Amino acid sequence: MDKVQKHEGLVCVCAECKVVIRTVGTVPPGSTPLISHGICPACAEKLYGEIFRARVKE
Repeated sequence: MDKVQKHEGLVCVCAECKVVIRTVGTVPPGSTPLISHGICPACAEKLYGEIFRARVKE
């Protein structure tokens, strides 16, 4: 969190399709942001179908 607070940024990438889900903080050109993984809604639907739809309804 220290690096994120120093505006080096955090980038969350989908573990399945490698699309950037969201960026936290500022990622200036030439910097190396922290990378985290998650799953985008499209891949969650494709991989987990009914489980994903049930969670979205809650």
